[in-house]
Amino acid sequence: MKTRNNNLSFSFIIILIFSITSIIPSKSVAQEEKTYKVKGIKGVLNCTEVKKTDNLFFSNAKDDETKIHKEYNIKENVDPSFLGYRSGIHDQFVEAFRKSFSKERLEKLASTEEKITIFFNLDQNGKYLFTSFVLNIGTQVDPDEILTLEENLKALVKFVPIRKSEYKFLDGVFIKTSFKEILNGEIPFIRKSDMYIQELEKLEKAE
Repeated sequence: MKTRNNNLSFSFIIILIFSITSIIPSKSVAQEEKTYKVKGIKGVLNCTEVKKTDNLFFSNAKDDETKIHKEYNIKENVDPSFLGYRSGIHDQFVEAFRKSFSKERLEKLASTEEKITIFFNLDQNGKYLFTSFVLNIGTQVDPDEILTLEENLKALVKFVPIRKSEYKFLDGVFIKTSFKEILNGEIPFIRKSDMYIQELEKLEKAE
């Protein structure tokens, strides 16, 4: 039983490590990137364009990511036994998108095969520190739609630790999906992640 717990924890930790490190492009990628501000009616986004991966990385300009990284060490350096956050966010995640985009707008984005990856950077209690949105270069999603989506995700999607930690750190969760999946109301990535998380939750209860 103990060995199984370690294996599941390792699998989940790998997901969380990827969620944080993938936000920061490697040195080789950095040579082909440019960073600029994108303004909308609702606010301003930081945007990093990475041509090598054909991606745009957006985050709210109000969030001081440099300050956050100085204040919060990553989980692996502070509490590697942390199990992550509980399952059960699927429906709230879909609802946040449906509150942010009309059905007609979702249909339009789905028809163009738009995909989106969201990195939720969280503290040890599940508090949002900053959120990054990754879209393809040439995306039809506009800045105000991203800012509206961020607001609705914060309001609806709550991350609850499987096990409380006494330490302060930065951790995270990432979700990959497409607007076609959102339109259909079913996100396979979350369903698959939940399978791992639910096993961790069972083992935590058994301890």
